[in-house]
Amino acid sequence: CRFFLWLLLQCKLPTANRIIQRGGTADAVCKLCHCREETTLHMIANCSYAKEVWRLLGQRASFNFVHNSSPPCDMQDWWTQLNTATGLNSTQLRQFLTYAAWNIWKERCRRVFDNKALPAHQLVLLIMHDVAAYRLAHTTPAI
Repeated sequence: CRFFLWLLLQCKLPTANRIIQRGGTADAVCKLCHCREETTLHMIANCSYAKEVWRLLGQRASFNFVHNSSPPCDMQDWWTQLNTATGLNSTQLRQFLTYAAWNIWKERCRRVFDNKALPAHQLVLLIMHDVAAYRLAHTTPAI
């Protein structure tokens, strides 16, 4: 997870724009919303699909994002904005942020490589399941 987050925050994920910049061939359009260029920032923060996932996740997990009047200008700005959410302690919030970003990326890959798509509400259920499984695996059993 830490390596994925590092790649994400450094804009090093192999998104369509990076593949094209490096001389490869790819469809430049975002596979999640089908209306903008696929960049890391767009796919995770500004895409209509991702925004819906973040909105539904906030409702489901009982936390609120502090909304800025302008969209994030880079990944660091986005990460800082997300970490100001209220309703959860910082550890719980980072768990949700990490698994949400990871699952949005996996959804993008599912659409590119498997030609399958999940609606946002189903992806949120997967995120909730991942967070619950992580917490269960890291719970110290009572003796």
